Amino acid sequence: MSSKGKVRRVFPGGNTPMGFHSFFDYIIGGDYVKRYIIKGGPGAGKSTFMAGIGSHMLDLGFDLVEYRCPTDPDSLDAISIPELGIALLDGTSPHTVDPRNPGITDDIVWLGQYWDETILAKYKEEILQLNKRGARLFKSAYNHLREARIAYDEWRSYVEDDFNEKEYNSVLRQVMIDLFKGYEDFSTREAHHTHFFATAISGKGIRNYTNSLVEPDHKVYAFSGRPGSGVGKAISRLAQKAEDLGLSTQQFHSPIDIGELDILILPQLKRVLVNVNQVLGNNILILGDRSFESYIDFDDYLMNKAILEFADDMGAAKKRFYHLIDRAVDFISRAREVHGQLERYYIEAMDFNEVNAKREEVLREILRLSENS
Repeated sequence: MSSKGKVRRVFPGGNTPMGFHSFFDYIIGGDYVKRYIIKGGPGAGKSTFMAGIGSHMLDLGFDLVEYRCPTDPDSLDAISIPELGIALLDGTSPHTVDPRNPGITDDIVWLGQYWDETILAKYKEEILQLNKRGARLFKSAYNHLREARIAYDEWRSYVEDDFNEKEYNSVLRQVMIDLFKGYEDFSTREAHHTHFFATAISGKGIRNYTNSLVEPDHKVYAFSGRPGSGVGKAISRLAQKAEDLGLSTQQFHSPIDIGELDILILPQLKRVLVNVNQVLGNNILILGDRSFESYIDFDDYLMNKAILEFADDMGAAKKRFYHLIDRAVDFISRAREVHGQLERYYIEAMDFNEVNAKREEVLREILRLSENS
């Protein structure tokens, strides 16, 4: 390999109205070669450990998937090298990961062996208080996200009252015909399905990685429409149809309503369905000047009676929703700052020369595995 590898970015977990929701089990398939589960305190160097190995493998030409932290998108929760079947994961709370086959396909990298406990002991009370404060802030953030979901449900309920199911089903049926034409039966093939988030409600605002997921040769099917118009449900139904046909899918969920999809990628067909008007980020802007194979605005199939009658109420619910999202982001940001204070205590206690030596050891093992792949 000579050219630099490509990077895809996703969120393996999310801050949602239900609390922290994890899709960590989908980071690498069941038939993987090796998982390195990295454990240690805040500031112990887990993200830097993974970033260093990822950067080296990219320079060697291997494609990489970066699984970003939904609270701090500048930090890594995991990386994987799909071609090699290798992943490195942060195995600490709130996404605790344990080995499936210890010593065979799973190794624990315990960075706690490189800290000085006597230094940490000096800050015991401060660390305990910061952990308590961080938990309090996350609790408040999730309370606000639950309230935001209530406002969101009210907002979309007015639109749902105008839902024209007959026209909706007719349009969706035509999309299915166009999308799967010539690919009626993949059921004899082994299909793989993954579930992640492309968007995060983070301590640095709303972050979206759609542009890293859509390849240049993908045909993009763009769906638009306000909440309640059926966009998320349409993508979910098309995902189910793809699964029924035996097609592999990559499904990206809404952090507001996990039961609905913002993005569906069908890698075998090189086709992508995107909600380009999702409430937490406009994917038309994110996708830039990408041309669309098809564009459907589901608002065109609404009857607009309840929407007109309850316009003020719908506007108030929408305003309340975004206010609560902003409040949740503020609480998550403050929790991230608390985490940063915790990191300083652990950084002082760490021997990073030993951590770097361990990283080089793991890298050498990955390179040996790559030679045998």
